[in-house]
Amino acid sequence: MKFTREQALELAERAGFASDDAACMAHDITQLCALAADVALDAAAEAFEQHNREHRQWVNGSLWGNLTTEGCARIRALKKGGAT
Repeated sequence: MKFTREQALELAERAGFASDDAACMAHDITQLCALAADVALDAAAEAFEQHNREHRQWVNGSLWGNLTTEGCARIRALKKGGAT
């Protein structure tokens, strides 16, 4: 979930922070939400990479292998940091 600066500021003010503190909190909330999203995307990519290979012959460079690699890279590319 991504918060706009205004939404984060409103959330901080509702939590009882003074206006000056709320501005700092708005930045922190936005940063924390971005970090949480990045962690969730990493977890999704890892889950995709670890799909059940049992009773299957795994061939590097196969269509399934390439789709897995590309899919994980695309998931990670969604991170705000842009790291893949």
